Amino acid sequence: YNQPTWIETLDFTRWFAPRSLHYKLHETHFREFEQFALGQRNEIMLVPHTQFTCDDYDKNLASSKGFDRFISASADLLLKVGLFTSPDVGPILLAGQSGSFRTSAAILTMKNSKYGPSVNEVYLFDSLFGRMDEFARWIAADPGHRFWSGYIKGWSEEGNKKVMEKLKIAHIAFSQGSGESLTPDDLKKNRVGFFEAQPGQTHLTIFGRYFAEMIGYARK
Repeated sequence: YNQPTWIETLDFTRWFAPRSLHYKLHETHFREFEQFALGQRNEIMLVPHTQFTCDDYDKNLASSKGFDRFISASADLLLKVGLFTSPDVGPILLAGQSGSFRTSAAILTMKNSKYGPSVNEVYLFDSLFGRMDEFARWIAADPGHRFWSGYIKGWSEEGNKKVMEKLKIAHIAFSQGSGESLTPDDLKKNRVGFFEAQPGQTHLTIFGRYFAEMIGYARK
């Protein structure tokens, strides 16, 4: 286990459309990033940077060809800069906010993907505005699949509740509560969970508020 290392930019424009995805890790973007250290595991975080539209993600990552190319390119460059010691890719955690539900659901349901089956954890942040059936099916498909979703009241609240109803019908247990009462124990012991963000959080701040905390405590 090593302390977090920052890679300022890995440029992927040679693989993707003009002005499309390049990958940045920057400390000011994730002030609580140090909480990754709570898990004491070696992990790589890739942050797709676009022009603030969901279309770039859909165009580049929502097909098996595009997603596999992204993972392969990432692994090759990380091997080249010395952060990978092997070209083999381990388990993949998928995290998204807002309209990312479309690309996330596409990745979870794509066929003939080399790396799609490697996704075994999903974290959504005020993002369940659609594709609820696909997320529910992915959760139910494998007891090793881990899924947590936070929402802002009045925003993706309805979508989260629909997925919870589907899981109840399928007799799949899950944690439900508020961001204020969320504990490390909740995150560690429950593979599936939903929570309403605490007062003061908004659609734009929920990711930064909870992401690193959830990832860190889930692995502690």
